[in-house]
Parts: sequence; C-alpha cells; structure tokens
Amino acid sequence: YFVIRKRIRGKLLIHTLYLFFLGGAQGLLGWYMVKSGLVDHPAVSHYRLAAHLMLAFFVAVAILWVVFNQRHALPTAPPAHKRLRLFLLLFTGLLVLQIVYGAFMAGTRAGYLYSTFPTMNGEWIPTAFFGMKPAWRNFLENPTGIHFLHRLLGWLLIPLGLAIWAFGRKDSFSHRRRSTMLIGTFTLVQFLLGALTVIFHMPIWLATIHQGGALLLLSVAAYGLHSSRKIPALSA
Repeated sequence: YFVIRKRIRGKLLIHTLYLFFLGGAQGLLGWYMVKSGLVDHPAVSHYRLAAHLMLAFFVAVAILWVVFNQRHALPTAPPAHKRLRLFLLLFTGLLVLQIVYGAFMAGTRAGYLYSTFPTMNGEWIPTAFFGMKPAWRNFLENPTGIHFLHRLLGWLLIPLGLAIWAFGRKDSFSHRRRSTMLIGTFTLVQFLLGALTVIFHMPIWLATIHQGGALLLLSVAAYGLHSSRKIPALSA
C-alpha cells in the first residue's frame, strides 16, 4: 500500500524489502528449529534455538536501525569519542555472545542446575565445567559450562556498560548521551534480572522478562552505535 502510494521509495524501499525477506527467513528457520525436536526426543537443538532467537533479535534491531535513519538524521552532530565507539562495539559484540549463551541456557535447561548467586553451589568455577571430552564441548554442550560462561559474560558486561555511561554522560550530542545512559542503566537491570531468575529457579514469567530485557539492551546498544556513526544517516 505504501509503495503504491509512493510513501516508501528509494533506499528506504530497498531496506524495507530486505526486512520483509528477513521475516520470511525467520519463519523458515523456526520450522527448521521445531523439526529438530521431532526426531528422537521432544526437545529442540539448542544450536537451532539460538539461531532462531538471534535472527529474531537481528530483525528487530534492523527495523530499529531503519527507524533511527529516518528520525535521527543529524549529519552535523559532533563525532563520537574514539574510545566510546570502541567500548560500544566491544559491548555489543559481547552482548550478542551473551544472548547466544542465554539461548543455550534455555535449550539445555542449564539454568536449573544452579540456584545460588553469586557462586554456583559454593564454587566460583564449578568442577563440572571440565566434565566433557573433548574440551570444546564444555563451552558449547556442557550445561554447567554454558551456565558458567553466561554468568561470566554478565560480569564482563557490567564494567563495559558503566564505562560507556561514564564516557557518554557529558557528550554534547543528545542522542548519544541518552543512549549511553540507557546502556549503563539497562545493563545493571538485566544483570539483576538474570541473578533473580536463577535464584528463584527459573520461573517462566521471570525468564521471559529476562529475555525481553536482552532485546531491550541490544536495542539501546544499537541506538548507541547509530548515534556514534561518522557517516550521515540514510534518507528515503
């Protein structure tokens, strides 16, 4: 309808068509994920679950990026501090990895193994982390290893999120200043939600809020990256 009315055209048309096809790919990947649970036992592959979740998050962030391009096209904004942009890139990369491990947690039910915090049943590094051979399986298939790495990434994200807030809180560009404040705040909230989820033994409602918090944090990280770009925003 909007294409016929010529309300969407040019680069915006290309971007929205790209998003449309990504939505179709998400449906196809969902079928592929469910198919893995119809073979030997009714549980989907945690690899396919992670891929399905990450594509969903990617589509959501890609939509937001297009919206940011339309609403925040301010090419005259002062450039971001190089260290701030580096921290934003590192934070976003670690956050993506953290979300992958969150999906692994759900797919392997690793969250049910340890309901204590900050230690894991009295251990900072659980001995069961080294229980699988070959060693790489402890990082990708061992539920204890997955749980430990999910916690470790959470601890790493806190100082990064606070560093981003510290560097951006006096920035003269309002969008960048607002995004860094949101990143610092939501990082602490998301960490608290994760701790409460394991302490209360993975109630579905709290785990769902925690997952929603991950999408929200990824969205504000994208907001921060967009506001720190050097190139002008795309226009329709």
